[in-house]
Amino acid sequence: MCLPGAQEPLKGRVEYYWMAIEEFERMRSARAEAEKRAAALIRLQEASVGLLLLGNETLSHDRLIEILCHVTGAPRGAFWGLDEARPGATVLVSRGTYGFRRTPRNETDRRMAEIMERIDLDSHHPVARAARSMTLVTMPDTRADALWQEISGIWNRTGIRSMLAVPLRARGRLLGVVGLSWHEVDRCSDDDTINTAEVLANQIAATLDTSVLVEELSRANRLKDEFLATLSHELRNPLNVIVGYAEVLSRSPEAQRIGVVRQAADAIRRNALAQAQLVSDLLDLSRLQTGKLAIHHQPVALVPLLADAAEAVRADADAKGVVLEIEPADESFLVEADPVRVRQILWNLLHNAVKFTPEGGTVTVRLGLEGAQARLEVEDTGLGMDPAFLPDVFEMFRQAAMGPSRRQGGLGIGLALVRQLVELHGGRVHAESEGVGKGARFTVWLPLRRSAVEVADSAPGGTGGLAGVRVLVVDDSEDTVWMLTRLLETEGAEVVAATSGPEALRLAEETDLDLVLSDLSMPGMDGYELLRELRVRPGTAEVPVLALTGFGQAEDARRTQAAGFSAHLSKPIELDRLLEVVRGVMGREARGL
Repeated sequence: MCLPGAQEPLKGRVEYYWMAIEEFERMRSARAEAEKRAAALIRLQEASVGLLLLGNETLSHDRLIEILCHVTGAPRGAFWGLDEARPGATVLVSRGTYGFRRTPRNETDRRMAEIMERIDLDSHHPVARAARSMTLVTMPDTRADALWQEISGIWNRTGIRSMLAVPLRARGRLLGVVGLSWHEVDRCSDDDTINTAEVLANQIAATLDTSVLVEELSRANRLKDEFLATLSHELRNPLNVIVGYAEVLSRSPEAQRIGVVRQAADAIRRNALAQAQLVSDLLDLSRLQTGKLAIHHQPVALVPLLADAAEAVRADADAKGVVLEIEPADESFLVEADPVRVRQILWNLLHNAVKFTPEGGTVTVRLGLEGAQARLEVEDTGLGMDPAFLPDVFEMFRQAAMGPSRRQGGLGIGLALVRQLVELHGGRVHAESEGVGKGARFTVWLPLRRSAVEVADSAPGGTGGLAGVRVLVVDDSEDTVWMLTRLLETEGAEVVAATSGPEALRLAEETDLDLVLSDLSMPGMDGYELLRELRVRPGTAEVPVLALTGFGQAEDARRTQAAGFSAHLSKPIELDRLLEVVRGVMGREARGL
């Protein structure tokens, strides 16, 4: 029995408790929604990091759709792209899937695989509509869409009730479409799901586009390398003929009696060799910029390399009336370096000094020790530089007094190459000048070899001519064949010549050979195939074969060595270098090495 008026407080308390329960449920729902959003955000962040990591690898469409399904909670998904094999085709083809059976187990699986393989862009499929409109498309209920049912009722057997199609766009073009599927009706219309799918789809599109750009850049870089290698070969071949004929001309008795002819031949040879060096420097500089130039360290004695470089530029110095002085140095210390690259460093420094020193000037070279480093100084009494230009002197394509007023030619790559090669060796280079007309001094420091390792004697394996040596010269250029034949014959060699691989094999069968000098790039049968044929024939199996080529990079030399050539000679060939290599090879043969 209730007292009068007692029902009113009870009713108020019930309403209060009911409101409290509703507020608690609302707070719990909001908390659950917040936790859901936080979990989705964490998954999105994880997926974003994963995509960044995938950007440096081969992208898998299966992996990309798996990430998207994981973040959005979709049990199934697929990635479609344009049919790249058929430009202008109106069909999307499957690139990757997640949640679908790869091996059909029944007729439903088989039909589903067929349907997903290709989608007509003109169809009502949400993926096709997303591709056409380049916008997101939702299908809240597959069973309520009459046009969808006309396409195929097979989807109903999979339990899929809602779908979301998101286009992948980059730089105004379609990269593909991702389709996400759920078993719940209207799941694709959830704002969080849509926002998450769009954000991640944009990241996937950016990742794919970056991958495409990287591949395009890599392809362009490969084409550039191939072009430079071909350009080098095409330039070296005519330079080889020019240098060789200049040698023939200068050594002929007629030229020896006519001073102007001898001087002309020397000038032609000297300038052709300078052009060849420019080609080599350009190729090396290109490889340095792309990180493809390898340094092969070994104990190197600097004094012999310095003597070689000095001899290489002495003719230029003499022609200009420049005195080249090499101060005596201790020949016992070694540096840890690549002898080919050190030779380039020395040649460029000396060539630069001679070029910018006027007639009557002096170029002085000093070599010594400074702590744990070798110190090389090249000092000239030449044109000098404005001190303000010194910070830029090692920059590529930079020269003082640029423009029509320049008194010296050149592309401005020699000193840039010097700096980069020196730094690759762990050394440094410094330039000094007190001003225009006051000369310049370049100093290079290279790390010394830490242990006293003796350098193997690299002197040629003999002296004198090639009297009695039977040589087969093979080159598809008749000019080159004639030039090499004349040069070798002036040293007493007995030469037979061929302009093709098959002709060379025929002559090899008819002649008892001591040496073969073969070009590599020949039509029909190239130098590598000729070498293989010579090695399987008893009469030529042990005959040394020298590779002659316009491809003069270190990797080219390694390839010929691996193929079995006895030596690698880059065009243009100087007679002294050719004789040095031939004598060295013949010396090794004589010793049975």
